[in-house]
Amino acid sequence: TEIGGEVVADALVRSARLSSAQHRCQFAIGVERIARGQGLGRRLSMQVISWAKLQPGLEWMDLWVAANNVPAISLYSSLGFETLGKVTDQYRLLGQKVDDMHMALRLKR
Repeated sequence: TEIGGEVVADALVRSARLSSAQHRCQFAIGVERIARGQGLGRRLSMQVISWAKLQPGLEWMDLWVAANNVPAISLYSSLGFETLGKVTDQYRLLGQKVDDMHMALRLKR
């Protein structure tokens, strides 16, 4: 997504390399600070989810998010992602221990 010709939001969807795991994909999204709070992350996520639901054989979308990123967790939860687990002390940022959460969305029932 661009504002004034500058990219301010992007999304990544990556399938698994192992054929036995290709029913799942990894999802990541990023929104520049200057563009947050405008609904770009939600709209972009909804577009990606809609696209993913149309892909044959793709049943799950996985993501990882820092446990202290409350706005992102709230967004993902509102889109139907559920928390599957947490890695305690995954990162050390500015001397702080940060947990990482694994969330997933079932694309097909």
